[in-house]
Amino acid sequence: MKNYEKVYENVFANKQSLERLKWDKITIIDDEPVESWSKKVKELVKENELKQFSFLVKFAWLLRKFRYGGFRWEQNTLMPAHLSGALGFWSKNYGNFNFNSISNDYINKKIFTYFKDFFPNLDLNNPFESNYEYPYEYMGFSHLVFVYQIPERLELLSYGEKQKMDYAKFADYVINYISCYNDEHGTTFEIKITKFCLPYIKFLNRPIYEQQSKRRTNSRRRTNFKTKA
Repeated sequence: MKNYEKVYENVFANKQSLERLKWDKITIIDDEPVESWSKKVKELVKENELKQFSFLVKFAWLLRKFRYGGFRWEQNTLMPAHLSGALGFWSKNYGNFNFNSISNDYINKKIFTYFKDFFPNLDLNNPFESNYEYPYEYMGFSHLVFVYQIPERLELLSYGEKQKMDYAKFADYVINYISCYNDEHGTTFEIKITKFCLPYIKFLNRPIYEQQSKRRTNSRRRTNFKTKA
């Protein structure tokens, strides 16, 4: 993976966004310090993600054991309609839950795509008996979702982990990476930021566009950026 210099301005941690939050307007009931409250929220979210990750590993392992008509779910692929239909029928009539509430959850679907990379031998080791640890300390589910379509996602996450990047810094680092990549290779990635889902980078997975039809990502070059001598 090429390490591009900082060329594009920040999208998430730009000056305008940082100044939008007025810290002097924040108060916590019972006069608890904001720092103490923030720490509790961060720890709670991390605790929840670790529990959810453990659940998803076990759920994926159990799904891989299920066969219908000789077929089973292959990791990193869409589940065939007849297979998901059979699981859906079983879950509603015999499992007392709706299979889609887990398999079609927006975040869960993205996390599932990492299991083949994280645990290539998942079929061989029972997660109810073996410990499958979440591989990151600083990279949370939001980080994983943001880069899940990028082929170099593990390298990007590894760099963010080493740099102890929070979400905003990591997102801006990735945006600079894919924007520079697009400049060098043609439009290959797009930034997707909507109110309906978590932001992510879309991998177009198509041949490099002709120069005359090349589209820019929705980020701007920093006019005051100075390259190293």
